[in-house]
Amino acid sequence: MLVAAGVALVVWIVLQVPGEVFNSGDGGVKALQARQAAAGSFATTLELPAPPWVRELWARGHYPFERPFVYATPVGRVPQYPFLFPWLSALPYRALGFRGFFVLPALALFAVWWVFARAARRAGVPARCRALALTSLVLALPLTVYGAMFYEHTLAVLLLLPACAVVALHERAPSTLRLALVGALAGTAPWLRSESWCLLAGLGLLAVVRSIRERDWRWMALPAAELVTAGADLVTNHVLYGSWFGPHGEQVLGALSIHQQLARGAHHLASSLRQMAIFAPLLLALLIALAAIGASHRRLPRGALALAALILFDLLTVPFVLPVAEGLHWGPRYLLVLMPLLSLLLGLLLPVLSTLPALPRRAVGVALAIALVFGAWKNTIEGPRQLADNYRHRVWPALAELRAAPDPVVVVNDQYCSTDLAALVPAKSFLLVHGARELGDVASLLARRGITRFPFVVYPFQPMPPRLTFRMTGPPQRRTACAARGQRGQFIVYDCAGSP
Repeated sequence: MLVAAGVALVVWIVLQVPGEVFNSGDGGVKALQARQAAAGSFATTLELPAPPWVRELWARGHYPFERPFVYATPVGRVPQYPFLFPWLSALPYRALGFRGFFVLPALALFAVWWVFARAARRAGVPARCRALALTSLVLALPLTVYGAMFYEHTLAVLLLLPACAVVALHERAPSTLRLALVGALAGTAPWLRSESWCLLAGLGLLAVVRSIRERDWRWMALPAAELVTAGADLVTNHVLYGSWFGPHGEQVLGALSIHQQLARGAHHLASSLRQMAIFAPLLLALLIALAAIGASHRRLPRGALALAALILFDLLTVPFVLPVAEGLHWGPRYLLVLMPLLSLLLGLLLPVLSTLPALPRRAVGVALAIALVFGAWKNTIEGPRQLADNYRHRVWPALAELRAAPDPVVVVNDQYCSTDLAALVPAKSFLLVHGARELGDVASLLARRGITRFPFVVYPFQPMPPRLTFRMTGPPQRRTACAARGQRGQFIVYDCAGSP
């Protein structure tokens, strides 16, 4: 029943998507990669169809995407996003259209729930405790809403979770083959999400520690297998992009000094902790539970300390490899792999908590109840409601109106317009301008091509002055008139006319 409710919630959110729109502009670029693969082109460069004269304007600096979304390289324009997830999404897109983009994230989420339940059962968690732990994962943590987003997070979590369960919860080393298998799966996660390297390192360290403490070298099969599959990602990045960590690694490492990177990481850490407290309050309740168990001199159940170590390691390292910590996403998306680990830790601790003296037991019970109720309200009610509203109102009004219009060209003032409206490609070509001068230049060039009128889409966070007329440099008779059509979702749309 619980899983059915979670599935129904994800399906309901996906059914609210009116067309090829996404919760953020990231999805637009990934959708272009997936559509390119669905058409039979598996190039790692972004190949946008356009007439030769549009390509000429792109070469002059009006290409619709810039860093960090797309990087200009000697081999072509390369998206910052790893190619594996868009390529995997190409087949469901061909079969189901834009709703196919949500198939892989949803199926991966449902598989995470299954792996979680199986791991909790193998760890000896009682049935009632398993049910409460699964409830926390499905309803009270932010992972579920990502099953209804065109993101690779749920798939990365699915690849990492089996290794976490094996290394942290198994009493003794399983077969070498099984360790190699879960290690190879975990090593595939960096092909999808670069922050997966942090938990991958934590898993490798934990396997090495267990190998030394237990004098069982079979544990070394897991980090060895991780090294093979994750190392293949490094080699592939270096061959394709000339950088071991790909374009995204360049965005993270960039030209910052070590001091600047540490300062940025400390800022991201504070932001991540704040997001965890708001969207995953179970973390705070578990800290209280661990303190109560320690104060009552109770022994932690097998695997709890290892799980807590993995959670702490990932929590403290991921912020230092992030380019940004916040955005249009829901909650701490770079830490989503911690959500099943938090719920597993809850399942392990519940039997011990029931043996505490009355006062600490009740105090911890109240803390857990508050965390679960608040988390459920935040992630099962507020989150889906905001996501559905995002799909219906943030981008769709502008996308639907521009799609219905006959204009072959759309001029934008910020690349975020291009990413959010990417579904219009290739029917319409995008041209990016920076400021009124470039707008006048492009308007004049379009007029020479016979396009005297065109829509101009403004991203309000990079506003173009909302005047009706802009006077440009050049001949006195050359003017570009722009009349505001109105607000369309998050965008302001203008109707512009230029002269040669």
